[in-house]
Amino acid sequence: MSKRLVLTVAAEGFIIIFGALLLLNWERMFGDYRPVQTATAVFKLEVGSQDVAKTTDSDDALHYMVKKDI
Repeated sequence: MSKRLVLTVAAEGFIIIFGALLLLNWERMFGDYRPVQTATAVFKLEVGSQDVAKTTDSDDALHYMVKKDI
C-alpha cells in the first residue's frame, strides 16, 4: 500500500471516531445551551440593531438575551 493511501484511511478513521464521540457526548461538552443558537443571538445583539434576542436550550425552553449598555 502506498503511504498516501494509509494516511488517507487513518485520517478518515480519526474523523469518524472523533465525530462519533462528539455526537455521543455533545451535551456534556456544550452544556444545556446550543452553541450555534447562542452565538447567533449574541451576533444579533452586538452587530445587529436588536436589543433583545431569543434563543432556546436543549429542552426547547425559550430564553431571551438582552443587550447591556455599559
